[in-house]
Amino acid sequence: MEQIKNYNFITFKDTIINAVAYNHYALKSVNAKRAKRKNIGILHYITHKDMPFYTPTLLPDPATYEEWKATKNIPYGVYKQHYIVMPDGKKMQVHNLTSYKKCLKNMILEICDTSN
Repeated sequence: MEQIKNYNFITFKDTIINAVAYNHYALKSVNAKRAKRKNIGILHYITHKDMPFYTPTLLPDPATYEEWKATKNIPYGVYKQHYIVMPDGKKMQVHNLTSYKKCLKNMILEICDTSN
């Protein structure tokens, strides 16, 4: 929880991949000098705009989730890609969503008579 004060989400303009627009946001250290000294990268998320009903997929770090929970200032959606850009400009740990499968969940409620 104490890490929240060290990071902020920043939102970018839409990212276009193969003529499709995606949301783009990143989690960035608020202290650039500290980030460079400790080699802390910027975690980027590119998410589908057509799936806004999914909460953000926030990987790989609990601080990312805590920052989102505290601010809720990023778009919802399943990620298309996420990656880290290190202080030297190198892109690392690139993860791409290759497929997904919808599943239908039904909840069956049984009404109980509690008047007896």
